[in-house]
Amino acid sequence: MNTAESHPWRPSKQAVIGLVGVVTVALFVWFAFFLKGKNLLTDEYGYYAIYEHTHGINVSSPVVLNGYKIGRVSAIDFVSPTDHRIRVEMQILKKYQIPENSIASLESLGLLSGSGVVIHLGDATAVKKPGSAFATHEGADLMAQIAPIKDQLGNILVSVDSILGSVRDVLHPGTVQSLSESFAALETSMKNLAALSGDAKTLLHDKKDDLAVIVSDLKNLSGTLSQNSGKIDHIIDNFAELSDTLVQAQLGQSMQSLGETIQSLENLLKNIENGEGSVGQFLHNDTLYLNIEEASRQLQLLLEDLRLHPSRYVHISLFGKKDKAPAELKADKAEAEKPEKPAKEKATKPRKAAKTKTETK
Repeated sequence: MNTAESHPWRPSKQAVIGLVGVVTVALFVWFAFFLKGKNLLTDEYGYYAIYEHTHGINVSSPVVLNGYKIGRVSAIDFVSPTDHRIRVEMQILKKYQIPENSIASLESLGLLSGSGVVIHLGDATAVKKPGSAFATHEGADLMAQIAPIKDQLGNILVSVDSILGSVRDVLHPGTVQSLSESFAALETSMKNLAALSGDAKTLLHDKKDDLAVIVSDLKNLSGTLSQNSGKIDHIIDNFAELSDTLVQAQLGQSMQSLGETIQSLENLLKNIENGEGSVGQFLHNDTLYLNIEEASRQLQLLLEDLRLHPSRYVHISLFGKKDKAPAELKADKAEAEKPEKPAKEKATKPRKAAKTKTETK
């Protein structure tokens, strides 16, 4: 019997230990490179970009295209001991072809994701060669983006504090009691409104026939107006013509002339009231009245003397005038002097009456 067939081959303990050690060392090396940002198990191309500031990126920070991770940051260092700009080395998977004029921008990826490199693709047809440099752009960092939000948040906190103060005032016992009274008054008002609505509903139900008549009358009125629309238009045209006539008649100028006439009349009455002019003198000065009265009295005496002694004023002779003798003239003179005394007394009485009137005025 063959011994090899009865006892199959088994690795020795030394071989197993050696294999485990090699695998462990390989994993350790891979993990060490991975921590440095290098993945030995993937196919990647290396690129770099130079910035003025890191803006919070670290080794292993993501390289993002349209929000999708296509690589990672493999190293960060100064350009040289004398050039303190930041050189960022990136590893991008080979399967992603990047146009030559693309831009690598340092941007914030969110509150939890931190910062990263965002690739903005260009429009060139040529593909960027491995090991070449990206054109760069540095976006605002996270704190700069949060600053406006912080100010808005401060305003919101102030508003919230005011609201909480108002709520605290509302929850004050006196305010609660006032609110309770207001709600009670509102409830009473709602009940009154409900009662009023019920009364209105009852009234409408009772006056349903009257409302129907009113609606019918309104309908008839509308129909009448519609049938006589031509006459109504004619009336409106007549009013328009009347308005045009009044405008053409220069009613404004007529009213202005009337106003001037009234003003002149007022000035005339004012002058009369002030005693100016003949009419004013006649109304306010009694001299003219006394003169007229005296003239009237003299005329009355003259007429009375003419009635009593017409021969003094009118001589009528049918046979010619005959001179009287001196004796006859003396007799006539004596007769004329006798009736003059009553006339003088009558004349004296009106004078005294005139003087009395004058004194009274």
